Amino acid sequence: MTTSTSTASATAGNDLLVGREDGVLTLTFNRPDFRNAVTSDMLTALGEELAAAELDPSIGCIVLTGAGGAFCAGGDVKAMAQGHATGVMMDPLLRMERQRMAHRATSLRLTQMGKPTIASLPGAAAGAGMSLA
Repeated sequence: MTTSTSTASATAGNDLLVGREDGVLTLTFNRPDFRNAVTSDMLTALGEELAAAELDPSIGCIVLTGAGGAFCAGGDVKAMAQGHATGVMMDPLLRMERQRMAHRATSLRLTQMGKPTIASLPGAAAGAGMSLA
C-alpha cells in the first residue's frame, strides 16, 4: 500500500514555492514577471530548503522549476543595484563575492547531495539559472 502526501508552502515572500508530494520536493522559482530572476532572499531560502531536504529521509528526489514559462534568468541585477538605495553601503566587490559564495554553495549542494535532482525547464535558463539547471 502506498501513501500519497501532498503539501505546499511558499518562502522568500512567495518567490520560491515549495511542494512535497510522494517523496518529491518541488522548488519553483516564482517571479514570472522577472523571468524568475533570483534575489538574495530566494537564494537563501533555496539553500535552506535543499539543506533540509538532504537530511529528510521522506524526500527521495528534488525538482527545480520555474513559473510562467521561464526557468531562471539568473541573478536579479535590479535588486542588486537597489542595495545602494537601502542606505546600507557595502563594498560592491564584497557584495558580489558574498553572492557568488552563496550561489556556489547552493550549486555544490545540488551536485553533491546523495539524492537525485532534476531541473524541469519550462523555458530559458541564463546566468546563475543555467548553473542551477
